[in-house]
Amino acid sequence: MTDNTDTAGRLTPALVTPVLAAAAVKGGAVLVDVRSDKGRGENGEVPGAIVADRDALDEQFGLDSPTKHAEIISLDQPIVVVCGSIAGSGPVAEGLLERGFRNVVHIDGGFADGRTQACPRTSLHGHTATRRGFSGSTQSVKADCVDRQHASI
Repeated sequence: MTDNTDTAGRLTPALVTPVLAAAAVKGGAVLVDVRSDKGRGENGEVPGAIVADRDALDEQFGLDSPTKHAEIISLDQPIVVVCGSIAGSGPVAEGLLERGFRNVVHIDGGFADGRTQACPRTSLHGHTATRRGFSGSTQSVKADCVDRQHASI
């Protein structure tokens, strides 16, 4: 993915385009959604993303934590963070770098840009929604209750 140090040697999470983020996820990076419950409810889920609480990084990402996400296995693991905006994803990505993760980026433009450019999406609002898959194709679906396990992107 990318080097997370700036010219002064500080750890800084890189901003990547939604297209690059999608390619990283397709290549094995873990996608971490730090949007609020309300944000996910109003705008849909991101299939395959793990939902994380931005205020519980030690518990959810500490390698020795009994409550960490099962998908988190190594400090070298590529991670892509998405939120409603970079103001939400940036601090989480920085927090992961501060905790020793070495390969962390966040999506420039947040969820809205990712949704329209590359990231798959589901909706829980009972209406027809268009989802854009990682391949760039779109698909109209009746979204009565589409969830991660049943989304076919």
